[in-house]
Amino acid sequence: ELEGLRLLHAGLFDAAAASFAEGADLWAGFIEPRAMVCRWAEGDALRSAGRRDAAAERLSAALELSTAAGFELVAARIRRSLRQAGVHSPSEHAPAAAGMRLTRRESELLALAGRGLTNIEIARRMGLGRPTVARILSNAMVKLDADSRAQAVALATEPDSAAGV
Repeated sequence: ELEGLRLLHAGLFDAAAASFAEGADLWAGFIEPRAMVCRWAEGDALRSAGRRDAAAERLSAALELSTAAGFELVAARIRRSLRQAGVHSPSEHAPAAAGMRLTRRESELLALAGRGLTNIEIARRMGLGRPTVARILSNAMVKLDADSRAQAVALATEPDSAAGV
């Protein structure tokens, strides 16, 4: 992993990607968060090398693994790298169906708000900026026709909330 950082700093992106891939393999099974970070760094190094397709493939695989493992902070960084590579996840930008349905991100943030987290705490946990969290929660409140954050949380936990009530 350290060698990958040295190579990255030297501008040797392909060599850095290979080093990060090796680091991910070495960390796997022992310290999974480090393995995820190495997988993300590998994809990001490939993106920096101009190998967009290879980067998108590696980053998508890393996103799937980190999301399944619950490493949301790493997943947020991987999503950012995917966007920088020109790959946009449909679930990030489009509602699940016609109408005013909550996006997955809006539902995630409302669930965290329902657990009593502040916007700053949500931002830190999700790897987002505080203004971004406020904007996403505000959009969810509009979709749910909620007058307050607490009402939005309550409406989002109702079974009919997926229909955009």
